[in-house]
Amino acid sequence: MKARSRPASKQPSRSELKRGQCLCDFCTGKCCRYFSLPIDTPHTWDEFNSIRWHLAHGQTLVYVVKQQWYLLVKTRCQYLSSDNRCRIYFNRGREARPASGMPILAGAGPNGIVGG
Repeated sequence: MKARSRPASKQPSRSELKRGQCLCDFCTGKCCRYFSLPIDTPHTWDEFNSIRWHLAHGQTLVYVVKQQWYLLVKTRCQYLSSDNRCRIYFNRGREARPASGMPILAGAGPNGIVGG
């Protein structure tokens, strides 16, 4: 099956959609290529060493948002289709919804750490 082409423009708001358009038509599936979990703020050398151990495995990042530390694992969701559509959209879990409370990754700094 051939993947649908997407408009190159930025994602519009729901109110900007034209008749027949869907917000999913503009999605690149970026947030379906990783997941983040909150982790305890490290205070001791052993706790920082534990974070270093996670980072040594590749495809992982650690970042801080509003003093909350997160471990990010880069991995493609098994339900993301080749046209960047969610195959279980209406039955997806709470974590896969925009209001889940998990921040969306903006960019990583040196050593895979974003923020702090």
